Amino acid sequence: MSINVYLLGVIFIIILIGAVGLYQLLFIKIPKDSVLIINDMGQEPKIHFSGPVYCPLIYKKTFIKIKLISFKIELNNNKNLVFKDNEQANICVIFNLKVNETSEDVLKAVKAMGVRRISNQKAVSEFFDARFIEALRKVAEQTELVNLLQNQADFLDGIINTIGSDLNGYVLKEVIINHVAPTVIFTQDGENTDEPDAISEMNAMIAANREQLNNRNLNKI
Repeated sequence: MSINVYLLGVIFIIILIGAVGLYQLLFIKIPKDSVLIINDMGQEPKIHFSGPVYCPLIYKKTFIKIKLISFKIELNNNKNLVFKDNEQANICVIFNLKVNETSEDVLKAVKAMGVRRISNQKAVSEFFDARFIEALRKVAEQTELVNLLQNQADFLDGIINTIGSDLNGYVLKEVIINHVAPTVIFTQDGENTDEPDAISEMNAMIAANREQLNNRNLNKI
């Protein structure tokens, strides 16, 4: 009787060790700032933010890096912004965005971009470039240049609101005006059509607004 109990105990310990070993073998550790997509027998892939148990003989796994993507849009020369008051300006705007870390949004981003392009800076830039430029132009059409130079924060809020929140699974984290300057228009004789005092006044507005805008950006992300 004691021998049977002993054997049962040994068998139980062996099964327990085997179960723990199998779990460790099948458990997947997900790297920091990444998500795991597992294609199983379901209609939609499963998104995991923490380590799941994975059967390599049945399922297929793919890691996706979720990181902040930054790219800039520059509008100058013939492609500069035209404002409500018909003034023109050269502008450089930096957009920071990333995939929103929910299962639904990760799937949206994968369907829109593909697994390999989802965190590729160039691919994401090309995907959103036309939409963001259109938002810049729409906001400029409703804004006088002097208002932009005096209060860039309102212009940035206008860009964010125009772009909206439906970004195929991405979320816009920050928009920064890196550079803005009134476009200098020359006559056929090479003379500047803008008055020197007007240019100096606009440059002073830009300088006065820069500190306020920097403080705004420090509170982001």
